[in-house]
Amino acid sequence: MLIAQLVSGAYLALYYWNGNSYLKVRRFNLKPDFGILKEMLAIGVGAFAQMFAGSLSVMILINMVARHGGDFAVGAFGIVQRVLMFANMPAMVLAQGSQPIIGFNYGARRFKLLLKSVNMALGAASVLSIAGFFVVYFIPETIMRVFTTDAELVGFGADAARRMLLSLPLLAPLSMGTMIFQAIGKARRAFIAAIARPVLFLIPAVFILAHFWGLNGIWFTFPVSDVFTLTLIVILILPILKSFRAQAKGPDGGELTPPVFQPKEVPQQTGT
Repeated sequence: MLIAQLVSGAYLALYYWNGNSYLKVRRFNLKPDFGILKEMLAIGVGAFAQMFAGSLSVMILINMVARHGGDFAVGAFGIVQRVLMFANMPAMVLAQGSQPIIGFNYGARRFKLLLKSVNMALGAASVLSIAGFFVVYFIPETIMRVFTTDAELVGFGADAARRMLLSLPLLAPLSMGTMIFQAIGKARRAFIAAIARPVLFLIPAVFILAHFWGLNGIWFTFPVSDVFTLTLIVILILPILKSFRAQAKGPDGGELTPPVFQPKEVPQQTGT
């Protein structure tokens, strides 16, 4: 892994230093601008909190799974977590890929293109998430056999996957909502959206559901927390989208069109 990171870092450095990139590395551009750094920190702290809270929630989940199901359940949980990561990856990639496009159109006040980008990314991500849900829900045994040949673990993990991944189609709007807040510079909303699932909903839900339903309650923690998180994100983002739609109807909300240049009339010179 270290070698891979060194190689990728060297490749990126060569790309920017050999002059092929539009962005140039200049010494005077490396001087810190605390105004820009403050904005970057405000937006990036949400992603940092999400990663930290996600790691904390996984630690708690593993502890709860081990307490209620033992080592066998921990093995199944680890496999299903990897399946969830792969199943959610298309939606995350599309959301992250649309982020600079959404941010550019927001800065340029091209709200029609912004909404079009959101709709296209959300539609494609939703289709892929729904397709992944059907694959995971109807043939989880086949996927589990990629990771283990133990028949008992395959059956146990398949049942867990059907419960844990019930909300897989919701992960596309979840990812898009968080990315939209980051793209348009809504730092407070981005922070709330980032920590809502792991901290506000998932950790409390795992203790409550495990108390009443044991291991099955832990499996259902994922869809329950996803539903609550999506509800919160929808509440936060609806006023923003409503504002975008209103501004898209204005004269400055149209799509980008190439400028029309009118040739200047050359004054006729008269000579003797």
